Amino acid sequence: MARAILSAARRWLAPIYFLAWMAAAWAGEPILIRYPAFSPESEARFQPYLDLLREALERTSPKYGPAELQPSPQSMTETRYLQELLLGNLDVAWSSTSEERERLMRPVRIPLDKGLLGYRVALIPAARQSDIAGVRDLAGLRRLRVGQGLGWGDVRLYRHNGIQVTEAGYELLFAMLDKGASICFPAASARCFPNWTTGPPPIPAWQWTSRC
Repeated sequence: MARAILSAARRWLAPIYFLAWMAAAWAGEPILIRYPAFSPESEARFQPYLDLLREALERTSPKYGPAELQPSPQSMTETRYLQELLLGNLDVAWSSTSEERERLMRPVRIPLDKGLLGYRVALIPAARQSDIAGVRDLAGLRRLRVGQGLGWGDVRLYRHNGIQVTEAGYELLFAMLDKGASICFPAASARCFPNWTTGPPPIPAWQWTSRC
């Protein structure tokens, strides 16, 4: 995965950052690339993406010049940082794909989790195991309340299919299970089983840049 992203860096860094790099070169300074800061609870999820971007920038610096990654002043929800990307206040962000995002933003089409984001493992309260074991169809899912992160692309899919959803910050999703605010948290299998491999990703996660 890392090799694919690094080899693709030469293709996507040039058109995305060309003007910014030229301006920085004239000023004799490295180009600043702004990204959304992580909350302490989310750092483990997003740090690998940032590490890959940093290495790609380092490997392409002989051709395009140096770059410096700069976090936003504060952490944001996914909805907020994608909006900031659209407004031009951020230069890069990470998220799953959708038709709307493909239209409004520019994706770097390398699945960052090799597609594991779209394969979910349901985390449930141990006390509800017997109730959930009998769920076999959509009607059964509609009797559950699903916990999802704020602004996650899945939320609209669940609600469109009549499934109850409670949104909260990522760090609260586990507490919601304990307190009964949700019965099921479909977590990305990449977080639960990092060594899984799969076929084509059903919901790929791209690195995104603004079309501005």
